[in-house]
Amino acid sequence: MKSVPAITQIIYYLAIVFFLIAVVAAIYLGFGLSMAKVPWIFVLASFTPTLAAVLVTRKLDGAKGLRELFGRWKVEKFDLRWLLISLSPFFVVLLGILIHHILLGGDWQGIKPLSALEWFGLFVAALVIGSLGEETGWRGFMLPRLLEKMGALSASLILGLAWAAFHLPLWFIKDSGYTMPLWMFTIIILSVTCLITVAFNISKGSILPGYILHTSFNLAGNIVMTTGLIPYDRYFVLMSVLYPLLAFVVFLHNHQKRQ
Repeated sequence: MKSVPAITQIIYYLAIVFFLIAVVAAIYLGFGLSMAKVPWIFVLASFTPTLAAVLVTRKLDGAKGLRELFGRWKVEKFDLRWLLISLSPFFVVLLGILIHHILLGGDWQGIKPLSALEWFGLFVAALVIGSLGEETGWRGFMLPRLLEKMGALSASLILGLAWAAFHLPLWFIKDSGYTMPLWMFTIIILSVTCLITVAFNISKGSILPGYILHTSFNLAGNIVMTTGLIPYDRYFVLMSVLYPLLAFVVFLHNHQKRQ
């Protein structure tokens, strides 16, 4: 089969992703469904990036391509740098908590303690919803092809915009919990994408750092918002400042090290 250019493969991939997510949105909106009452459709929808990657890879590269795609979950060599970047959301959120309570006069009395079952639910949700279903697509399929054609920053910005757009229907679905300004969410996603790209490159192209970072990002945020450690609105204001700062520092440090 004639080789298909990387950008064309990405176009095929994104077309399938956004078609599938549009179908999911149409089901929720068309039937007036609440995500809180019918969450399983949303859980399945989080696997559409991986499904799209599998469909395009199987069509263009066959079984060998699929082995290479899922083989990206393996890390050839451990490096503490990508692990620290992958766990950085916990440090960012901790800094946000300190800023909120020490500098901005936050009230510790309003914090809600969680039961063991609630903690378990948060961990399971973070491990499965979002990161597990998305990362094979975004970082296993799309990112390597972007990096074939452009630098890490340009690739991160394009992928980050696609990733943010993937979440757009959540602003229209009942009880999705997405009420933060879209521009603020996009800034955070672009910053997280830049961090994942650096970790991806350090790991020599493994999906695992992105999965860990994506999971850490979801888990840290859900813990804060469920417990009330930072009020919802202020949380996104703080994160829209702290994540870009961290991404800038990490990108700059990584660039200087490669000089």
